[in-house]
Amino acid sequence: MYPLDLFYIFLTSLMTSLVMVPPISKLAVKIGGIDKPDERKVHCTETPRLGGIAIFSAFLFSVLFFVDIDRQIKAFLAGSVVIFLTGLADDLTGLSPRNKLIGEIFAATVAIVSGGISMTTLGYPLGLGEIQLGLCAIPFTIFAVVGVMNAINLIDGLDGLAGGTSAVACLAFGILSWQAGNTILLTLVIALLGAIVGFLRYNTYPAKIFMGDSGSLFLGYCMGLFSVLLLRSPGGAVSPVAPLMILGVPILDTLVVMWRRKLHGKCISNPDKTHLHHRLLDLGFGHRFSVLLVYGLSYLLAVTALMLHGTSDLIQVVVLVLFCMGLYSGLYILTTSEKVQQTHFLNSYIGIRHTDTFRSLLKYSHFLLVVIKYILLLILTLVIFVKPEYPTNIAWVSFMILMCLSGLLMVGKRWNNSLLQSVIYFSGLISVFIIENYGRQTEFADFHLLMISHALFICLLLVVSVKVVLRKQVRHLIYTRFEYLILFVVVAVPLLPSEITAHFHLLSVAAKSVILFVAYKMILMRQAHKNRKIVFATYIALLALVLRYALKMQF
Repeated sequence: MYPLDLFYIFLTSLMTSLVMVPPISKLAVKIGGIDKPDERKVHCTETPRLGGIAIFSAFLFSVLFFVDIDRQIKAFLAGSVVIFLTGLADDLTGLSPRNKLIGEIFAATVAIVSGGISMTTLGYPLGLGEIQLGLCAIPFTIFAVVGVMNAINLIDGLDGLAGGTSAVACLAFGILSWQAGNTILLTLVIALLGAIVGFLRYNTYPAKIFMGDSGSLFLGYCMGLFSVLLLRSPGGAVSPVAPLMILGVPILDTLVVMWRRKLHGKCISNPDKTHLHHRLLDLGFGHRFSVLLVYGLSYLLAVTALMLHGTSDLIQVVVLVLFCMGLYSGLYILTTSEKVQQTHFLNSYIGIRHTDTFRSLLKYSHFLLVVIKYILLLILTLVIFVKPEYPTNIAWVSFMILMCLSGLLMVGKRWNNSLLQSVIYFSGLISVFIIENYGRQTEFADFHLLMISHALFICLLLVVSVKVVLRKQVRHLIYTRFEYLILFVVVAVPLLPSEITAHFHLLSVAAKSVILFVAYKMILMRQAHKNRKIVFATYIALLALVLRYALKMQF
């Protein structure tokens, strides 16, 4: 399948999800599909919870429209309908845990038995020999898929948490399926990824709609079946540990919570507030930062799974076990040690902030914004010196951004306009991409342009870090849904195959884009009307790119 086809699948699913969420929110209010706050839940207002309809519908529409339906796809879709209806019934009427479990088992059985996609081996996790499942293949696969369903369902406790974690897993599943030549799985993953990203537009904190059990159970069903399909890839062997590592955070959280409930004599199906995200909130982390931290842990495991692809199962098991031990040992120390609690880093930080030295630093920290501004101006001017050897499509993109920026400057004087800031962000990304890929042979004052760029970005990183620490501005850096989308795109880059990232130097582009984005955010989020120099420098840089390329083509 061509990359353009995958793009169409993703775009169709994305747009369908975006379009469907608003009317579904209104429908949920009319028919009573509302999630009301209680002592166990984090949100404080009544919120529609039928967002799973949008996710499932966008995925189904994209698959039926673009994908050739074979036996495995039919089985997958049949099971997905069963689990979606089970979750929807729970959202509207409230199923008992027993009835919901019956629906989960039936959905997994339909897909596994009719599609013939069961696991047959657990690989070599102990390094002593292959563990064959034999007659236990189908029962074990059903058990595993049902377990993943409940893991994703249980982690859906904060705004955007289940969706974002599943999106990270989809990225990893997509890369591994592409490397293994599993076209069927790749198309399913891309379709689901588009549906999730579109839904996250409305589900990030503060959420306007929840996915409900119809969404979380469906995502868990997909994650479980994706794992089985990945292990049956025709073009390359994938370790059974890889899916376990990709889904390590929700699976580990579920196992630990159930073990704690059993230890305290409680029923393992009784809900409580002992999940990973609840414990992060108890430690003093905010809602948004707790979600980002869980995203980061999932992302770390996904990258690790991709890096260890091709290594022995034993190595992957050891890495996963060490990660689990490190994560929960840290949580245990932070939450139970009285000595550590008294010297908790948050309390220490608060104490430092009340010292005279810190107050003096804080008093003069506004000068750092001036330093950040002029470093940005220097970075923007670097692109002017790049030889016009970049492709035509880069020049056309620069021209389109230039026209958009011109229109925004002519229409109004609102320097804090969100669309204007988005244009500036994107133009900065284009500048970094051009310097990294087409400015490597350019010299300026006997220095390579790329080395100057490295030096400026290192300085920018240091200054921005100091400013963030002094002013505690972390919560302002990732706030809008557009900024979450930028974060999602940037973190997806290291998951891409090395032949793509190496050819276009995308890893360095992504790293510098993050620094540039944070610097832009700090400059533009306060006193935007006093930062016109950034806007005009962006305009001049784009104009120079377009004019130099036009002159080159003419002569």
